Parts: sequence; C-alpha cells; structure tokens
Amino acid sequence: MRLNEFAPTNLIGFLNFVANRMEGDKKEIPIKALSAMAQKMGLPLNYQNLKKAYDEDPSLQNVIADINQDTVILKSPDEIDNDSLDQEQPDIDPDQKVDSMAKRALDKRS
Repeated sequence: MRLNEFAPTNLIGFLNFVANRMEGDKKEIPIKALSAMAQKMGLPLNYQNLKKAYDEDPSLQNVIADINQDTVILKSPDEIDNDSLDQEQPDIDPDQKVDSMAKRALDKRS
C-alpha cells in the first residue's frame, strides 16, 4: 500500500499525536523512529512517502516544520495554523445532515 491511499487526516492525526507526546520546544524525531511508530499503527511510512506527501499536501506542511532524510521536525501545537485546517472541511448544515441520515434509516426499514 502507498501512503497516499490513507486519508490525509490519519497521517496528520498521527503526526499531531507524536508532536503532543514529545517534550520540550524542539520537536525533532529521527525518520527511523517515526517510521517504526507509524508501521505499528498501520501507516506505511518512510522518507520517500512522507516527503512526497509533504510536497503535495499543504495541510502536512502546516504540521511539519522541516524534513530531511534523517529527521523530521514537527511544529508544536501552538505553531499550527488551525484556521487553514478548518477551511478544508466541507461546510455541511447539521440539520440537513440529520435529515438525510433519518431518510436513509427510514428507507432501510421499509
């Protein structure tokens, strides 16, 4: 499997998890350690896959400060621009969503 086959939010969530677990201001982690953690969580992560995803996905650029073949430097939660993450989510009216869910459930019963 390739890294881009997973939803980007899984990778972003994983990287945010790692950044939150790290102590101190410098959020630098070796690629090998990050890859090993990701493999345990079911994400096929290596330098090539991460670099390609980083170059193609602006939301990953919001989470990763710097990347090279040896280390990844993650942004601290204070540095992450949450406004740009929120803009990527589609705006769905909650009432409309509940209505469509109720109609689907009713259709399944009849």
